[in-house]
Amino acid sequence: MSGWLRHTLAWVAILAFALGAKLHLPVVQLAAWTTMAAGYAEVMPLEEAVRAAVAGEELCGGCRFVRSAEHAKQAGDALLAKALGASADLLPAPEPDAFLIPAAAEPARHAYPDDEHAGRRHGAPEPPPPRG
Repeated sequence: MSGWLRHTLAWVAILAFALGAKLHLPVVQLAAWTTMAAGYAEVMPLEEAVRAAVAGEELCGGCRFVRSAEHAKQAGDALLAKALGASADLLPAPEPDAFLIPAAAEPARHAYPDDEHAGRRHGAPEPPPPRG
């Protein structure tokens, strides 16, 4: 497989995953709020324009798209719960630390009872005598 085709397929896979996981919705919502705030800023101060855009009292096309996508996801979750025979509230939420890699365990340190072997590994050769 050629390099450009592999690269293109990798980007298509990433895009498909992002769209399937609805990772594009925050970007769409931010673009909608920015567009609304810019429109409102023509007739009111910027601070009030941003508050009015984010308040959600008036919905633009982007806001309606995001809201309908979120409702569809919630309906899909409820349908999955019904299919599994449980309510959506009873489905276990993933643990926040479930995807973290645990820290490496401290290596075992063997304590020898006498000072003759202190600090040396078992089977290690004897150090040379000190030079005088």
